[in-house]
Amino acid sequence: MSIRKILLMSTVLLGASFCSSAQQKPSVKSTMTPAVTKQQSANTAASMKTIPGLYDRYNIYAGAQHTYIGHFFLLPNGKYRVALSSDEEQYGSGQYKLTGDPAAIEWTEGLFRHNRWYGRLVTEKGQLVRIEFSSLVYATKDKH
Repeated sequence: MSIRKILLMSTVLLGASFCSSAQQKPSVKSTMTPAVTKQQSANTAASMKTIPGLYDRYNIYAGAQHTYIGHFFLLPNGKYRVALSSDEEQYGSGQYKLTGDPAAIEWTEGLFRHNRWYGRLVTEKGQLVRIEFSSLVYATKDKH
């Protein structure tokens, strides 16, 4: 991979992370989450499993030009693998948990957690359309 491509990807990732964090003003309300009972958690997890094709390969895009910056695999065991290059041998990994109503992914470890990305699941007619990480970064299913 060329140095130029690495620098471009780093700039896009850091810029997207900076822009999204600069636009959000911290507040006590946004950092506090309501208590969730075991039953609510079980109901949320069950409803998330009904999203067809949730566990798949996704391409990651960033910026207004929708620049491809890598891909990741969302695995059913609570883990994900991410590559910010076309090299299928160099993957980072992390962990996630399914949360919320509306459906979302909380990144608990790895690159997505480090970038402070959220994982809002966008669906249309019961089908997953994309996963939004920030206002500038999102992922769509790989069409292969």
